[in-house]
Amino acid sequence: MSEVVKRESRYKLRVFWVYRVILPAFLLITIILGIIGATYAYSIRGQRDRNLIFALDSIGPLISEPMILGDFLEVAKRMSLVGKNQGFLLIALDERDTIIATYPSAWTFENRDEIKLWRPIYSNDRIIGKIGGTVSTEFHQELSPIFLLLAGAAILIAISIFVLILRATRGIVKDFENLELFSGLTDNTRPYFLFDETRSVFERIKHQSNLLLETQKKAMLTEVASQVAHDIRSPLAALSMVEPLLVGPDEEKRLLLRNAVNRIKDIANNLHAKKLDSRPSDGSISTISSPAQDEEHSDHLLLSLIEEIVSEKRMQYRSRIGLEIDTIFGPTSYGLFAKVQSNEFKRVISNLINNGVEALEDSGRLTIEMALVQTLIQIKITDNGKGIPDDIIPKLMQKGNTFGKVGGSGLGLFHAKNNVQSWGGKIVIESTVNKGTIVTVFIPQASAPQWFVSGLTLTPKSMIVVLDDDSSIHAIWQKRFDSLGIVEKQIEVQHFSTPDQIRSWVLNNPKAASQALYLTDYELLGFQETGLDLIEKLKLGAQSILVTSHFEEPQIIEACKRLNIRLIPKGMVALIPISFASATEHIDAILIDDDSILHISWGIFARKANKKLLTFSHPDQFFTIAGTIAKSVPIYVDVNLGDRITGVDVAEKIHKMGFTHIYLATGYAPELYQHLTFLRGVIGKDPPF
Repeated sequence: MSEVVKRESRYKLRVFWVYRVILPAFLLITIILGIIGATYAYSIRGQRDRNLIFALDSIGPLISEPMILGDFLEVAKRMSLVGKNQGFLLIALDERDTIIATYPSAWTFENRDEIKLWRPIYSNDRIIGKIGGTVSTEFHQELSPIFLLLAGAAILIAISIFVLILRATRGIVKDFENLELFSGLTDNTRPYFLFDETRSVFERIKHQSNLLLETQKKAMLTEVASQVAHDIRSPLAALSMVEPLLVGPDEEKRLLLRNAVNRIKDIANNLHAKKLDSRPSDGSISTISSPAQDEEHSDHLLLSLIEEIVSEKRMQYRSRIGLEIDTIFGPTSYGLFAKVQSNEFKRVISNLINNGVEALEDSGRLTIEMALVQTLIQIKITDNGKGIPDDIIPKLMQKGNTFGKVGGSGLGLFHAKNNVQSWGGKIVIESTVNKGTIVTVFIPQASAPQWFVSGLTLTPKSMIVVLDDDSSIHAIWQKRFDSLGIVEKQIEVQHFSTPDQIRSWVLNNPKAASQALYLTDYELLGFQETGLDLIEKLKLGAQSILVTSHFEEPQIIEACKRLNIRLIPKGMVALIPISFASATEHIDAILIDDDSILHISWGIFARKANKKLLTFSHPDQFFTIAGTIAKSVPIYVDVNLGDRITGVDVAEKIHKMGFTHIYLATGYAPELYQHLTFLRGVIGKDPPF
């Protein structure tokens, strides 16, 4: 009898778990999931509408200036910054309701009823037009009703199952309604328990949705600021080239242009700083972090660091009307790298500029120059201020000593001296009372990274291909090439602005394409495909140089290393040295190998055999002058060239360029490469002389 009671108790306990625990939990979870789905669907629609309002309010100020200037292409470019990433369809009208730009450009807006939202465009408190937009009808727009339908169906199914099981088990559960186990959750408290939990979940979802919306707004502003900074840099480079040409009677115009260029450059640099979230609202210097955040010495492009800190200083002292802070960067300032701590370097330059500004009092001029003097980088900061007495200068860089600074601690120059000495350099101070002070920082030059282009070497009778969506960059390159007399050198330049144009040219001109030098932009307006994507698809890495203002971004540098692409900072296009490869005398052999010892040994045997040997440690060095070398010259290529470059790929590319005598110089068995028809043979590491 007792066994029957036990079985009955176990049975009732199982029914209890199903009825009191599992089913309510199932119902609660289903309702919560339904609410989440419905909330998500609602938030998608409402959130995109709010994003559209925010986007239109953001675009208006951006396009007002080019509208006034009649630069409708620029209006379209700025509209697409937001439209292409947010899925918006946009249209801009002038004050006569004439369409001046649309995004996408192929959308003609024949039915203007599609536009659900309009915003006026102001300039000096006057309405000069309006911008309208709507959300494009893509899959994620159809998502809202689907989610609502699924959420409602799930809740209805869950309630139906719950009611059916409730009716089926009502008689059984009634027998042990008074069990002590049930006292914690009665029929009276259950509905309130479910309601409170549901309400709590809904409140959390609502809170997270609001946080997500705010994050997206900030991200949109950051993206727009970054893109505007990027777009400003291209015309800036063109203006920088024009400014030195205005001399003589146009000196006043030149000074006006230079000040305007500097101001726009400062705006671009500070927009870039906002992208990195490195500037506080008061405009003080904040990109200079504590030493603990940047303890490792690494190679840095000093021109970029100095321009960044000078822009911040101009912003910091912009209220000083009579103060002029200027930079002088000559041809030798391009491509100067030094092994420093970037934040400490900027701190040193910042303190030296501060000292010079304080010496100027109400007005004056301070210049920052950089040049290469033998193997030392020379950074000269000159002011025409009150100067420093000769007996004070030797004491200035000692701890606790200062001059002419009320409340000065005397630590600025002391720390600057210690930092510069830790980089292997020194600081020299020269001054004349009532004339000014020159502070010169000397830092040893470091080798440029492999991805950086220190100079362009052009080959006579060759082809240069420029891909950029900005006409001003095309103009800069053409101006520089023309000034070098490329017509006489029979060098042809092809200009393209879209990926489709260059892709078509490469496919239709395979021979010229295989020998051309490609100068390619990274961001191509209106296209998801980047310059890196295009280079990789067309397999042009060894012949390509990426020209971009994103040259400091680690992911781009890594991609360039992977694809064997080199980089030129877009803002420095006007400074990069360009030369021509001289006519090469008769060459008997070429070796491409990353082993410097092998270069020496082959060189010794070549001289003994009275042979002319050229050696290259990287394939790009060979490709730079390949156009000057006879196609019948024997070329020996190592199989493993480092940086994941394989000699087989390099040899195949050399073959496509028209060279006929290509060998692999490797210790591997020749049988491994018998299938490669473009090879003349496989030899060992011993020189063939």
